[in-house]
Amino acid sequence: MSDNQSKDKEILTTKINELNGFIKQIDELKTALTKAEKSKTDTDIKTVQKLLDSMTNDYLKEDKETAIKNLDKLKASIKEEQAKVEADKKAVAKTSAQQQVENETQLQGEQETSNQQSYNEAPQQNYQEPTQTYQEPIQQAPAQQAPSGGGASQNTAAQQAAQNAQNNTNNNNGIMGNEAPNGGQMETPGWGF
Repeated sequence: MSDNQSKDKEILTTKINELNGFIKQIDELKTALTKAEKSKTDTDIKTVQKLLDSMTNDYLKEDKETAIKNLDKLKASIKEEQAKVEADKKAVAKTSAQQQVENETQLQGEQETSNQQSYNEAPQQNYQEPTQTYQEPIQQAPAQQAPSGGGASQNTAAQQAAQNAQNNTNNNNGIMGNEAPNGGQMETPGWGF
């Protein structure tokens, strides 16, 4: 082999090694990007970014640009998901806050209702006049013997009327308030005493 051939071989070997290194970088980038797309973790995204930063050769320019576009899409997707999660959290927090306010309002209303004393006035009993009226028994005067002589029948009727009047007066003298004529107590209906 000549020196030229030897130099050519050395140049080709160097280029092949360089190409193999580029292929290795591209494979590592694709693997890291796939992992980041699945996990969507900050650590995996930073790993992809470091690999992209290390790709400085013009030969890798096209693969690098494609990877950057894919990484940007991934970052945008993650931001959308985070925004959605935040919006959901805010909606849940708002709903919880509204529910809490409603619960507090309802509880406060229940407490106010239970604290209020209801005033129920007892129904008044209307006075009812007694339905029974007291009637004194008519006492008959004992039969008196008529004096002998004329006009006995007139004296007897007059004496009997006088005797009845006297008996009525005597019977009414003991009645006061709720006393009954026989000395007992009369009930006063509707008063409850």
